[in-house]
Amino acid sequence: MKKQGGGRIVNIASVDGIKPEPGVSIYDVSKAGVRMITYAFALELAPFNIRVNTIAPGPISTNCWIHTGPTPGGGIQKRETGIGGEDPHETHRRTR
Repeated sequence: MKKQGGGRIVNIASVDGIKPEPGVSIYDVSKAGVRMITYAFALELAPFNIRVNTIAPGPISTNCWIHTGPTPGGGIQKRETGIGGEDPHETHRRTR
């Protein structure tokens, strides 16, 4: 990119890297790391006309998440599922 006079780099993080959720701390920290390395690269590469940005999507309905309904504040309650869709705490107890 330096040779061609610039470019764009887009990293994918998560809102959990900004606002952590209970029970998924390792995921949250990894996404915060993506945000910080993006920021560092943006500063480092700006003189070369290389822009570096992060996209941080919110919750996406996938098989990894079970939606338990709206929260009183209007958000969506969620919990990560374990093996076979069961509660991850139950999976942990069963596999100890």
